[in-house]
Formats: sequence, C-alpha cells, structure tokens
Amino acid sequence: MSERFSVPKATFCFDSHCVSVETPAESLLSDAALLADIVLNTHCGGLGVCNGCAVDLIAGEFRSVGGQLLTPSPGKRIRALACQTIATSNEFTVSIPQRSLVEAGEKVLVDFDLGKIPSPDPPVRVISLELPRPELADSAGHFERICRQLHQEHACEPVTTSLEVLRDLPEVLNKNDFKISVSLVRKPESWELIDVRSVDTAAKPLALAIDIGTTTVVVALADLSGKPRIVDAASSYNQQVACCADVASRISYACSSKRIEELRRLVVEATINRLISLLLQKNQLAPRDILMACVAGNTVMMHLFLGLDPTSIGRLPFEPVVSAPGLLTASEVGLNIHPRGKVRVLPAIAAYVGPDITADLLVCDIQESEDLSLMVDIGTNAEMCLGSSQGCWACATPAGPAFEGAGLSFGVRASAGAIETISIDPQTFKARCEVIGGEKPFGICGSALIDFLAEGFKRGLLERTGRINPALVDSCPYVRKVKLENNNEITEYVLVPAKESEDGKTDIVITEKDIEALLQAKAVIFAGIRILLKHVGKKAAELRRVYLAGAFARHINLANGVASGLLPDIPLERYHFIGNGSLGGAFLSLVDNRMHSQADSVVARPKVIELNLDPDFMDQYTLAMFLPHMDQELFPSVQVS
Repeated sequence: MSERFSVPKATFCFDSHCVSVETPAESLLSDAALLADIVLNTHCGGLGVCNGCAVDLIAGEFRSVGGQLLTPSPGKRIRALACQTIATSNEFTVSIPQRSLVEAGEKVLVDFDLGKIPSPDPPVRVISLELPRPELADSAGHFERICRQLHQEHACEPVTTSLEVLRDLPEVLNKNDFKISVSLVRKPESWELIDVRSVDTAAKPLALAIDIGTTTVVVALADLSGKPRIVDAASSYNQQVACCADVASRISYACSSKRIEELRRLVVEATINRLISLLLQKNQLAPRDILMACVAGNTVMMHLFLGLDPTSIGRLPFEPVVSAPGLLTASEVGLNIHPRGKVRVLPAIAAYVGPDITADLLVCDIQESEDLSLMVDIGTNAEMCLGSSQGCWACATPAGPAFEGAGLSFGVRASAGAIETISIDPQTFKARCEVIGGEKPFGICGSALIDFLAEGFKRGLLERTGRINPALVDSCPYVRKVKLENNNEITEYVLVPAKESEDGKTDIVITEKDIEALLQAKAVIFAGIRILLKHVGKKAAELRRVYLAGAFARHINLANGVASGLLPDIPLERYHFIGNGSLGGAFLSLVDNRMHSQADSVVARPKVIELNLDPDFMDQYTLAMFLPHMDQELFPSVQVS
C-alpha cells in the first residue's frame, strides 16, 4: 500500500514503554491518545488554557490549531498542548509526561473517614447455585427453581428478572450442568436477578461509588464481598468545563434540549465512562462485571448527569425536576457498566444543597448529636450544615473552582508532581515547597494554595487586601511585575524557579489575579458560615465540632486554614476531617442498604437558607475578602511576623 493511502500511526511514549495505535488523518493529539486508551489531564475541557495535557513532540510533523507548523528536529523535543496540536504526518511519536495523565491512585481520591462502618448489608450479591436437574415430579420452570433455592438457602425473596435473562437461562444451565452463578441487585421491595453465568466465570459483587463535582469527578471501584473495600479509584476534571466553569453558567447554558444533551454527554461519556474504562483496564475487568453504581453530587450535576433540564433551579423558587431520582438502570443512564446494572442517585436536600451533602451527613451524622456542630464541604459549590439534634440549617455558597486548581496560572489536582505544602522564609521570602511523590513540581494543589495565603500574610509578603507587598518588587528576587498582552502590568510571586520545575523551562508563579480568585473562594465560604451562625443566634466559639469535607479537606493545614480566613478561629482540636464525604456517603450506601432509608430521613431535616435572599450576605462576603478578615477580632490567634 502506498504511503498516500496508509493509515496514520501514532506512538505514545512513557517513562518505561511506548504504545502505538492507528488514528484518523489529522487528529488532535488528545483524540489520538484516547484511541490508545490514554486519558489526558484536559481539565479546561480542551480549551488550551490549563496546560494540563502538555506533551513533548519527538518525531513527525504537526501544526497547532492556530496554524503554526511544529516539526521537531532529531534529538530535540517541542513542548505542546495535546488538545491544541494536530498530527499532519502519517507516523508520529509523542512523549507524555506523567503529570499529563489521568491516573488511578491520586492522593485525595478515596481519602474519607466513615468512622464506625456498620455491619455490611450490601445491595449487591453474587451467589453460586447448584440446581437439581428437572424432574417430572417438579413442574416449576428454571427461573422458579432458582427463586426457590435463593429463598430457601440465601433468604432472597421475592426475586424478579428481565426477559433478556430468561432468554439466556436455558443455554447457561445446560452448558454448565445446572451449576451457575447469579448476580442480584436489591430494589425497594425485591431482588432483581440481572445476570447469570457459569460458576467458572462468576464475578465478585463489584460496584462503583461516584462523586460528580462541578470541577472534579471521582470514580471508586468497590468490592462488596466479605469486608467491603475500595479496590481502586480514578479522577479527572469534569469535562463540562469545556462549556462553562460553574453551576450558574451551566444552568444558563442548558437552555435547549441539544445543549442539555451536550452537557450530559460531557459528564457521562467524556468524563465518567472514560474513568470507568481506565479502572476496568487496570483491573482486568469487563463492564458486565460492575453490577451497581451509587452517585452523589450537587443537584445541578445530578440533573445534567441524567439529562434533565436544570433551568428551574436557577430561578425562584429554585425548584428541581426531581429531588430523589431513586434506582435507575445503567443502560438508560448511559453508564458503562452491566447494562442491566442499577444506578442509585442519592436524594437532594434542596436545589443548592444536593445529594453530595446528603452523603456528607450520612458520614458525620451531626443531626444526631447534642453538641452544636458545623459541616463544611469545600468544593466549587461549597455547601455547609449547622446544627444538632435540636435542629439543622444548611446553605450553599458559590466558591468557584480555585481550591481545586482550576482557573489559576499553575493550579492542579493533588497528584504526583503537585506542590502540596508551602512555607515562606520571613527574611528572604523564598518559598519552601513539599511535592507529592517527591518529584520536581509542575503545579500547585489546593492545600498549598491555602498555605500560600496564610504564609504570605503572616510573613509580610501579602497585604491584608491580598495584594503582593509593592515594596518587594525591587528588593525581592521572587517578586516581579510582568506585562500582559493588553500592556497592563500584574505582580507575581515566583514560587519555584524554572530550573527547579518539572520541565526545567517554566517558573511556577502565583499572580495577583490568582490571589484574587483564592480570596473570593475563601471569603464566600466564611461568609456562609457567618450567616448560618446568625440564623441560629450563635457565635463561632460555641461550635463544639467542625467537620471538613471535600476532596482535599484532610490535607489542609488547619492553622493556615484559620490564618487565611477560610475557617473560624476556634481551638484546632474541634476540627475533624471526613475528607471526600460525598464519595464516602456513596460508598456507605453500597456497604449498607439501610443507608437509603436513612438518607430519606436526612434530607427531611435541614432548613435551607438562601444566601442571595439574606440582606447581610454581601456585607459578610466583603468583610471576608481581607486577610484574614476586615474584623481582626474574629481572628485573635493570627499574628503577623
């Protein structure tokens, strides 16, 4: 075959091996990578602004989407963004740095604390049966005999099934001498037999816990046999950010059935199913092996996950299409698990206090305590609940994605190569950084960003307004002004010089624009806490416990969380971490089927405070935009060195 008609071939290289795959002509490198089952870190949704999918062009011919020709010479690499680079030659080779991959096993994925796990009662069972051969004396059908044995030996009744399973039964029974394995999923009033196969190919009772965040999505693979456990997990940025960054903009974008379907496809197919495929491949599983999924996330994300119109959530009286979607089938949702598998979506408390907070409350259970407790889920849409056994109040605040790394110059998720802690020398203003995995850094994750606000303020690098101290521009080698494309200037702080960074070419910096985004995020969260306390007539000092939820919450330096003005200034021993409570609650619902009735009880309790209707909210937000706060009496422990 002549080269003219040959199929283009891509080779992707990693530290220890290479993978080759045939690709369509003139493919984007990010699309070609997907054909090789390589999921790149495109957290901006392929807009080319996050630098997450940076790759090195080694051989072949390429061009940028803007038309610039890129041809690496022998022995020299060209750094480019996979989502913005097209391969134009029939054969090409690209090297992918570890930091540009979406991988399983990231630091914050399944870092949650369930406290005392209840005795397992999972809604999924896989049971081996040896049926007696049919006899004239027993006129029952195959399925009825299976149901009888399940009832007598395993206390499973009643049992229903589908026509598809009934069609498979005769062949499976006859081929396997009536020794079979059946997969069952519990429904509200019955068990459903969703799969039958030979004992030799019997699956474990596997399920997925899924946390759909506005910015980040986490999928955890759970083995529910024996002592239930998380086997593996993977996460990536929610690919809906290709259209819009936050909840409000997604509600606005979803103005037609076509756009609703686009947003559904981006979260289900372009995000969750890719993560599922990654987990299946790594653990040598097939979609048919996953029997159930339990899903949590904010109410808008749940609507878009199900392809429902969320626009009524965006206007008074903030009414969702459905608060408790219940038990659905994987095939109708479009999830890449067993097509007859079940998908359970946890119920929402309100339009802006969603199933993710229901999951958090299942984990920390503040509504059963006599002590006044606060739960704060720090995410793009930060939700919080304040209460005790005497009552509960909840609200949601639009914190934005800054603490998850999105929208910042060098913000990243907490994976290998991300800076996770920062301290600043009070004399030289040089930063000392700790990096996940001990590698050279390529970005900054949420815990380090909080450190920077606190350390920067305490050491005099940052003023109370969040501005970088202008006196340091000429006297400190780590502070400089740079010109923007519009000829305006902006001040930035060099956290890591280029020679110490992952690519050896780029300074890792934090700009005043980044700081502004961080201040907005922390201010809106603290303002929400203040409004809840106001409605209860309490002060922060009266809080006996504060539970911190969210993917990176466990990794926050509490003293710096207080010094930045994110958290109330109370004794640190009153803080408790539950980590990713949304994922934890979803997993808990897979461990113990009784959690579903408890979830119904949880959602009925809180009184929801709509912050946009509270006349004091904007004032509280403005006061909290300072470091740590305009009212310094609220933070007596924070001292500037």
